[in-house]
Parts: sequence; C-alpha cells; structure tokens
Amino acid sequence: MLFLSQNNFLLANTTIKLPLGHVNVADNHPFLNPQYYFFMKTAINIFFFFVSVVAFSQKSTEINLNWSLTELEKVKILSISGYGADMNSLPVHREKKGLGENQLVSVTTSIIESKALSREELKGVPDSWLNRIESVFEVSINYSRRNKKKDAVITYFPLIKKNGAIHKITSFERSIIISDNGFSVSVNRSGNRSFAVSSQLASGSIFKYSVQNNGIYKISFEDLEGIQAISGSINSSLINVFANHDGMLPERNGDARIDDLKKNAIKMVDGGDGTFDEGDYFLFYASGPHKWKLNQASGLFEYETHLYDEKSYVFIKTDDGTGAKRIQDITSTMPHNKNVSSFNDFQVKEDERVNLLASNGRGGSGKNWLGDVFDVNLRYTYGFNFPNIDATSSVFIKSSLFALTANPNSASFSMSVSGLGSVVVPVPGITPSSHSSFALQRFGNLSFLPNSSSFSVVLNYNKPNGIKSVGYLDYLEINCRRNLRMSGNQMEFRDVNSVGAGNISKFTVQDAALIDEVWDVTNAWDTKNVMFSKSGGSLGFNVATDSLRTFIAFNSLGFLSPQFESIVENQNLHGVSVPDMLIVYHPLFENQVDQLISFHQSNGLDVLKTSVEEIYNEFSSGKQDVTAIKTFAKMLYDRSSASKFKYLLLFGDCSYDYKGRVTPNHNFVPVWESWNSESDISSFATDDFYALLDDGESMGDYEQMDVAVGRFTVVSVSQAQNVVNKIINYQKTSSSSELSSCNDASSGSAFGDWRNKLTYVTDDVDESWELAFTRHVERIIDSVEKNYPTFNHNKVYMDAFNQTSLSGGARYLEGAERLRKSVQEGTLITSYEGHGGEIGWGNERFLDVPTINGWSNKERLTVMLTATCEFTKYDDPGRTSAGELCFLNPEGAAIALFTTTRPVFQFSNERLIESFFEEGFVKKSNGSPRTMGEIYMETKNSARVIGDNNVRRFGLIGDPALQLAFPKQLVVTTEINNKPVGATNIDTLKALSKITIKGYVADNNGAKLTSYNGVVFPTVYDKPLQLSTLGNRTPSDAIPFTQQTNVLYKGKATLKNGEFEYTFIVPKDINYQFGLGKISYYCFDGNEDGAGYFSDAVIGGTDLTAISDNKGPEVGLYMNDASFVSGGITDENPTIYAEIFDSNGINTTGNGIGHDITAILDEKSSNPIILNNYYESDIDSYQSGKVNYPLENIAEGAHTLSLKTWDTQNNSSDRTIDFVVVQEAELAIDHVLNYPNPFTSRTEFYFEHNQHCDFLEVQVQVFTISGKLVKTINQLVRTKGFRVEGIAWDGRDDFGDRIGRGTYVYKVKVEDNQGNKVEEYEKLVLLK
Repeated sequence: MLFLSQNNFLLANTTIKLPLGHVNVADNHPFLNPQYYFFMKTAINIFFFFVSVVAFSQKSTEINLNWSLTELEKVKILSISGYGADMNSLPVHREKKGLGENQLVSVTTSIIESKALSREELKGVPDSWLNRIESVFEVSINYSRRNKKKDAVITYFPLIKKNGAIHKITSFERSIIISDNGFSVSVNRSGNRSFAVSSQLASGSIFKYSVQNNGIYKISFEDLEGIQAISGSINSSLINVFANHDGMLPERNGDARIDDLKKNAIKMVDGGDGTFDEGDYFLFYASGPHKWKLNQASGLFEYETHLYDEKSYVFIKTDDGTGAKRIQDITSTMPHNKNVSSFNDFQVKEDERVNLLASNGRGGSGKNWLGDVFDVNLRYTYGFNFPNIDATSSVFIKSSLFALTANPNSASFSMSVSGLGSVVVPVPGITPSSHSSFALQRFGNLSFLPNSSSFSVVLNYNKPNGIKSVGYLDYLEINCRRNLRMSGNQMEFRDVNSVGAGNISKFTVQDAALIDEVWDVTNAWDTKNVMFSKSGGSLGFNVATDSLRTFIAFNSLGFLSPQFESIVENQNLHGVSVPDMLIVYHPLFENQVDQLISFHQSNGLDVLKTSVEEIYNEFSSGKQDVTAIKTFAKMLYDRSSASKFKYLLLFGDCSYDYKGRVTPNHNFVPVWESWNSESDISSFATDDFYALLDDGESMGDYEQMDVAVGRFTVVSVSQAQNVVNKIINYQKTSSSSELSSCNDASSGSAFGDWRNKLTYVTDDVDESWELAFTRHVERIIDSVEKNYPTFNHNKVYMDAFNQTSLSGGARYLEGAERLRKSVQEGTLITSYEGHGGEIGWGNERFLDVPTINGWSNKERLTVMLTATCEFTKYDDPGRTSAGELCFLNPEGAAIALFTTTRPVFQFSNERLIESFFEEGFVKKSNGSPRTMGEIYMETKNSARVIGDNNVRRFGLIGDPALQLAFPKQLVVTTEINNKPVGATNIDTLKALSKITIKGYVADNNGAKLTSYNGVVFPTVYDKPLQLSTLGNRTPSDAIPFTQQTNVLYKGKATLKNGEFEYTFIVPKDINYQFGLGKISYYCFDGNEDGAGYFSDAVIGGTDLTAISDNKGPEVGLYMNDASFVSGGITDENPTIYAEIFDSNGINTTGNGIGHDITAILDEKSSNPIILNNYYESDIDSYQSGKVNYPLENIAEGAHTLSLKTWDTQNNSSDRTIDFVVVQEAELAIDHVLNYPNPFTSRTEFYFEHNQHCDFLEVQVQVFTISGKLVKTINQLVRTKGFRVEGIAWDGRDDFGDRIGRGTYVYKVKVEDNQGNKVEEYEKLVLLK
C-alpha cells in the first residue's frame, strides 16, 4: 500500500514527485503537459488505495556529493561538482534508470550526513532559492523515452532546511524500487499513428498549383492544355484534386494531422458527356495557409499564421484511375429549431516584417515577427470594412503590442475607435543588461458597438520624453458579426451561436439573387453542395448544427484561379524501406549528396536521400513546414526495428527567416526556431527537434534524442563539394604521409599520432568567476587521464601566456600562435571554454577569422567543442559565423563542431562538456569508435544534462554518421630491456642509458593481432612539468597545472606479425629526479590504426657506464626535400627539411638550457624556432631521423637559414643554407642546367622553381645555333620539392637519329595548372 498525496509518494523523509501524465485525464486538461511534472508542496486529501504490483528493489547505494562555491558573473553560487549551478535552479544530483514498458519507479533515501552551510556558503544561496528549499529531502522523477524505451530521470535536491538552518547533504543512501504494475504506462504519448504504405504521388501525371486564400477555384481544359498537362480530350473521371487543409502542422508527435494527401471532392463541368475537352472546367474549394480557429472559452476566433509558407498547394492528377471524387448534394427536410440571420466574421492586421533581435543588431532569431514600428511615427490608423455589419453585436478587438523602454521609465499604447471606445495598454520598462529583452509584450482588448460597416482602429504610442523608447505592433484581431446578406462573388460564413446539441438551424441569406451555389466546406476534403430554396431575393436551407459548420456562397462571376507551380515527378516516400541514414537536402546539392552516399555505402551504411520539397509534398501538402521533415523521420523511426534508423543529415544551410524577408537568405533546409524573438538568451535554434521522435514529444527539456542529427551549413555547390571532400578524406587510408612531402588529398593520409592528442583552450581571467574556465578543464583532463590514458593533453591556457598591449587592445600573441599551430599540426579534438562570438574567441581575439581561413590541415582535421556564446550561429544569413568557417574551410580547420548557436551559461556548459568527454571515447561492441552524431546524441541524453534547456543551444555541424578518428586497436608494452613490464626490477630509464622496448598490437579484447603488419610510432615523454598560469589580471589568479611535453625519444619501428621492438638512448638532458614518465604509441598498417600507452616507466638518474662521445651530429639541411641546393628558390611557404645522424641519437627533450633543436631565420637569434617536436627518428633507428617544419608567409627575396642540433650527450652541430623566395602566385624558374654538359650519349635537364606540390607542364626544346628545332621533349612533372631533375635526353632528334657534335641552344618552358608560363634558354655541348 502506498500513501498518495496529490501525485506525491510520501516515503520516510523523501518526497517523490510523480508526473501528472500518469493521471488519466483528457488531452485538453489545463494542467496536462507531459514535459513537466506537477509537484504539490502540501499534503491534502490523502487517498488510500490498493494496486496489485510487483516491486523490485535495487541494492541500497551510497552517493557522496562534493560541494563548492563557484563564482558566476561576480556572484558566488553554491554548486555540486559535476553538475554546475545557475541563479535560477537549485543544485541537483541526477541519474537515469532504464525501465520496462509496464514499470514505474519509486525511490527511498536516507541521509547519511548533512552539514549546515557556513556563513561563506550562505553567500552562494541566491534569494530565488530560499522559498524552494524544503525541510524534506526532495526527489523528483521524470519519465521520458529514448529509442522507444522508457527511462526514469531521477533528480535529487540535496539542500534542506533543518532546525532553522540550511543544510547541504554530503552523503546519502538511496534505493530505487521498480514496480511492475501490469499495464503499460504512457510516457509522452498522444496517439500512436499509422502511416500510408504508399503515397498518392507514387503514380500518375501530377501538377502542382498554389493558392493564397480560401475560396472556390476554377481550372479549365485550356488551363491544363496550356501547361501541357493534357493534349486533347481526356476522360473526366480521371481528374482528381488532392490537397490538405490543415494549415501549419502540430509540433507534438502523434497530434492529429493528415497523412499523405487526401483526395478532395470537386465539381466537374464537362457538359455531361464524361469527356473533359474544350470549354470544360472543374471547381474545387481550396484553403489558404493561415487559419482561424475558434477559442471555445471566449467564443472568438483566433488567427494562426503559417510560420513557414505564404501559400497552400493543390495537386491535380489527370490520369487517376482510383475513382473520381465529386461533390455530392446534401439536403435536410427536418424542421428547424434555430434561425440564423447573421454570422461570425473576422479580419487580422499582421505584418511579419521585423525580427526584434535582427533589428537590434543581435542577429535574427525566433519565429515571432512584428509589423509597424512606433518610433519616428507614433500614430498609425488601420481601416477595416465588414459589409453588412451587425450593429447590435459588439466588435471585439484583440491587440498584441511590444515596447522597449529602459527602467524606471514606462510607455503605453492608446487604442481607440473614434467615438466608440478606447483602451490604454501600459508597457513597463526593462532593466538594461547585456542580455535583456528588446521588448515586452502586452495585450490590449477593446469592444464596442459599431455604427458603420467601416471603422478605423487608431494606435498611438505614448513614449517618455528624452529617452529611447520604441513600440511595435504584433497584430490586431477583429471579431464581429455580420448580417447574413450576400456580398461580393464569394462569401464564407459560419455561426457560433447556431451550435448546440440537437440543433437544426435554418440559414437565411438575403440579397441572394445572384447566388448560384452554397457549399458546405466544414470538411474541406469532402465539400458538399447544399440544396436550398430561393424566395423573394433570399435563400434558405436547413442543416444540423450540433457542431460548427462553415459554408461558402458564390456565383459564377468571380471564381479564383490557382497559380501553376510545377510538374511533380512521381515519388513515394511512404513506400521506402527504412535506411540507416537519411539525408534531407536541397536539390542544388544533389550531386554532392550522391557522392556522400557512395562513400557511406562503401562503409556498409544503407542511405536514403530525399529533397525537402519531396517531404513537403507528402507530409505537409506541399507547404514548407519543419514538422513535415520531423514527421517523415518519425515514420521511418516508427517502422525501424532494432534501431536501424540511426542518422539524419540536413544537407544545406538554414535561416531564421523562413519566408525570404531578408537578403541574402539561405533557407535551404529549415531549422526549428523557438517562438521568442525578443531575448538572445531565451531565443534559440536547434536541429534536435528532428531527433525527438517518440510519441508525444515536441521540444521538452526532458525529451531525449532518438537519432543522431547533424547539418552541413553549405550555401553553394562549391562549398558542398569541399565539405564532402573533407568528409571522405578524413577516413581515407592511403599511404602514410611521411612518404610524401605534399600534404594533399591525392597523396597524403589522414592517419597520424595527432589522433592521440587532445587540445584544451581556455580564456583568460577578466573577472574572478572566469577562473572557472581553466579550473574546470583541469578537472576534465584528470577524468580523461583516468578513463582514457591513451591520450596526450595539449593545454593552451591563455592566462599562461604573456599579454601584449597593441593599438587594437590586449592580445595573446604567443597563445594565439600556439593555438593556430596546435590545429595546423593536428589534434583529434579542440575544446574551448571561455568568451566568444560569431567572429572568434576571446576579447583578445586569440582565434579570429583570418586564422580560421588560413588553416591548411586537411589531412589532420580536428573536431571542435566550443563552450562559448554563438560561435556557430548558423541560421543568420547575414554573416557566416566563425564556427561555420571552420567547417567550410576547404583546406582544413574542422571536420565537425559540437558547437554553440546562441549565448550559453558556463555552468550548464560544464555539465555538457563533462558528458561529452564521458561519451566521446566509448567504443562500440565491435571496437570501432562512435560516430560524431552518436557522441552528440549520447552527450545530450546524459543524466548530467537532461532537463537543462541550455543543451539545445549546442548543435552538431558535420556528418552524424562519420566516425571520430579515434584509433581502433591497442598497443601494448611487454618488455623493457628484456624484463617484463610487470616485474618488480624493471629497468629505470636513466640519462645516457640504452633502452630496448618490446610490445605488440592487440584488439579491444587484448588478443594479439598476429596478422598486423605496419609501423608503430613511439613517443617517450619525460615526467610532467609543474607549471602555472601567469595571473595576468592579478597574481592571485594564477592556477597551477602540469604539462607532459618533453620528448626523450620519438621514432618509428616495424610492426611484423603484430610485434615490434625499438631501441634508443636516453638523452643527458632529463629531469634527474625519479618519477613516472609516459610512453605514447600510435600504429598504422595501411588500413586500421591503433594507440596505446605505458605510464609505469620510471625515469631519472644517470647511467654511469655510458660511453663518452664528443662529436656532434651529421646534418643535411634543405628546403622541402634533399634535392634542394643552397641558394635555390622556394615559394613563400617552404618546409625546413633536415636529415640528421648521430651514433648516440638526437636530443629533443628541451630540458637543457640551449640544447634544443633550433632554426634561425635571417640571423634573428632572438626569435629561434624550436624544432624538438618536429624531429622523428627513421624507422628502426634511433641514430638517424628527419626534421620537417613548415615555414609560412616568408617575405619575397633572399634569406638565410641556420640549424643547430644536439646529440644525447649534448654535442652540437650547425648548418646554414641560403634560399630565395619567389611568390608562388608568380611562376618562376632558376638554375636551369643539364648534366653532364658536355655529354656524349645521355644528359638530364634540371631546374628550380617555386611551385611546391603541384603539376607542371615542362617542355624542353633543343635548337641548332642557326635556330633550327631538332628535339622537343614534353613531360608532366609532379613537384614535391623546389627542384625538377632527371628529364633525360639521349642526343637524338625527333626522328630518332643522332645529331652531330657541336654547341646547341635549349629552351625550358614551364606552365602551371593556372596557365602561367615562364621559359629560359641555356647552352649544351654534344661530344662524339
């Protein structure tokens, strides 16, 4: 037996809140909202009842809570570690429990320990919390669904009032009791619907027309012949009209709507011969997109604007063999008990021209658009005309008005109808802040008795003097009654007063002489012709009015004409098989969509594509509607078994403007927008809407994503092609990039040890609460190191760099460059916490648009996680946001972004970031990484963030079906110097000691992969460095942190039959204190990669038996490759290339002062380039290796480069070369020669150029001294460095004959792929 108190279980000292959705009430119950849960604080009317249940109690679990004070925008907030806090929500602990369909949950708790808040902690309790803290330990239970399964989301509120003080609960026990009540509990359900198995559009000749208003429309034989719908007469019975009349679709899954297209009744006028030919036509009733709906409570009609379209559509079939649907006559001979001589009518004044956020410079957002602006003009007059208005019935005016005035001032609107009535609508002021609303909404109502069919509504805006104050009209709704007297050629009418149980109403229409017909259009799909009688200029008919009926009277003088739109190709989305992935696209991008489909199909996915228009045709009667896209996804989801339907990609950009009111506009695949358009923190856009697919879901905070959704924000074919190329290249498994100096898609590889690196960027501290950025990231890294120790962590904390004051403001030049290089060189994930916006990160602009556009890391693309305000506001067509640019950059930057589209809150961000790093590296059962979309979905469905509306401001820009490039296999260390790594006497890695390490590659279950052959890349790190941020604002802001970046050895070793072995000498420059270093591994076999780590290697001390050495390394220094000759030419972005050898290996630790591998450009010794991290040993050798370091934007002209290297015993060597930069845009060649010269039977032509990694058309022509051409050689050359060599000639002419000895002139002509040409002449001598 349970004690029930207004939906509350009272269990010991715990209050369990149950969802009102469990109460069996009608859908229109005023309190029923399945997204939210009703909680009564006082027990009243306790009922006792018995229910037969089977209860399963979990073992009691102890939960410990770590509390802290966190500063949020200058205010301290008490919070629970891992769950953040905000000013409006009590701190919580939350968990999620999966349930069976027939199961419910209850929870018992027992407090183990609670502590009274200290005086300092009380400062972290906002006033808004005080009335919400109870004397009992509150627990709420919210039910939701995910993948058709039920979850209980259990939220604990561990602040209580005790003995007059507020206590924090630091530990408690809880037991979850699962009860099987024997019947299915509905969670967020509103009618499980079925879908048609085939669409009406699947066959036949179909023609699409548009209409804008309700009325009787006419299409003639000549109309159809004019659009080539028919050629000659056809059988009239084959013509049918299909259309829906339901306006904008309801967003809640399962709410009533029409599936596919309904056949409409029409009137065929063909002369009765059954043939549709010259002079024939048909009539039908069509509805405009906007709807008037009766408010049952007020008895007035309310206007519902279609937010997505200004047209409705009808579909004409001219060869439909399913049977003709024609308008039938209805008549009633029953005596009437109600007379109708007047009817309800309505008009609206609503102009959707102004988006408040856009007009105030914040970028547009939200669905609510406004009309006239009361600023310069403070008075508007709106005229209305209702023919034959009923002067005995009141006119009702409802106004929706907005105004912006700063507190403590206020404004008001005066609404009046001259001499008949007026009302004043006050609008209070708004307290200005960085995120305050740009207007407040108020409603004004006015009623009056009319004295004329025409009247004017006057609106005056009364603003305070001397301050900025602006008003806006949202809409005016006019409801009145008109005498039932024919006006015009078509007149629609209905009478609310006629409705009643058992009512038979007699409608009498005056001035009816010209009326030809009256149709009952209550059910617009099944229009009926009402039989009537005429007498003395009036007509009458009787009809049952137990429900509201709508009619239209008309004559033949004013039929409306629909607008022809297009021929519709046959389609049948209702008949498709359920795919793994659905791509919804705009037709502009169809070719790129097909390429992407081929890529995913090659990886085993079943992919379906469909254009937005195809979806609209079948699921919203042709009208643009975001819910149509969702309904199609819902159909696939409902039909999907075993979660087959997993991914949804929206291929095309979107806009907050659905109707093309702004220019430019890019509304290719629409996004769901919130209603609010007044506040940038309350208004948002999200694609999550399309992924909430269980019954009853709409956009509730506790609703979970059922499929993984992502978007490509492309606006052109070239952008679409670039993005698809990036996606395909990200998973390309071609030869390893070290085999080519050209970093492009045709020769490179997306594999590399950058996949082991995570980069964390944090903003500096301008206010003390911003210390949370770095402190939180440090906690994240601790968690990742514990759970996923394979990764190496690159910390780019801006406050750890010196701040520089420039004319444009403070800058972190070194920090910005570190960030730029981190992405350029490759990092699996780049995570940022801090301030930002649509143009970059930080007030100091350490990430800006030029940096983003300059990234060229397309073989090492990063995934960005951006916890900053509106970095990727992708629905603003007026600006391409910085986040979008990261995705759209064809040469690099990001492959995907988990990113913010609106202002967000730091502590909610923290919860989401924690969820991301918990979910991001979980592998599937087959050992493969999760896809981008799966990570995104699992992050948002996490118990940490579910229920937090802030997560809706994060979106996935990228392919949801693309796997994160997380290495799949495991690299295991087995021996160090022939001793098993588990031995107690394992060798210490001492300075100058020679170390041999062995290991193998395993699958995710630890089994050795004996067929794995490839290369392993070990990197041996010294112990972590103890560092600190600088506290640029104030020294007290300094935060200590560690960084493990000093490399003792970086090399390559052969993997054969899954095993490897490598040797190296530990450099002299190590940290001599004993401690644990780390060995990081990356491996690659040409198809799959792997990663591993070993963190139990002790490093420290010195090997006293090491052999002394006093000879420095042997160094070859070049530009780009070893063919370069000092003094040669390069482009402006050459690569420093060095080949280094030393019998004891090369020092790369960076521990010793001045013992780095350094390059000096143009003798600027104050600005050395540290190359330690750019040295890599040759395969199976610690003695030789190479340096590859890209220079960028080197000035045109002559330059000097010097290189200094050190061996492990700190012996150094220096090398210097010269080079000349010629801008790559200007093709140049130099040092043209042939060798040998003179020659007898063979020579080769050489030249230098400035076109690195390009294709050059080379032509060599040999002439006699007199100018006669004897030989032409044409060759296409793929350049890897800056020197072309080896174009051979055997001394024969074009006919194969040997030419005579003597002196000749040759011309080398070079053309690049842009058509630039250059040529040079030289001499050669042929000896016989």
